[in-house]
Amino acid sequence: MQSEISAAFATTERLTEGGPDAIMSFDVDGHRKRINGSLSRVSDLARAGGRARVNASAPRRPGSGPFPPPI
Repeated sequence: MQSEISAAFATTERLTEGGPDAIMSFDVDGHRKRINGSLSRVSDLARAGGRARVNASAPRRPGSGPFPPPI
C-alpha cells in the first residue's frame, strides 16, 4: 500500500512542477479514480487506530490531537 500512495503522491507532485498548460490538461477525475481506493484504505486504517499503534504510550486527552474536541 505504501508504494501505491508514494506513486500517487509523486504523480501529484509532478503536476505542481508543470506549467499552466500541464495543469489544465491533467485528468483530475482519472487521477482521483486511480488513487481513491488507496486513500480509502489508508483512511480506514487511520480510523481503526493506526495512529494509536505509532505512539501507544502517549496519554490521550480529548482535544490533545491535531483537531479540536467535538462540540
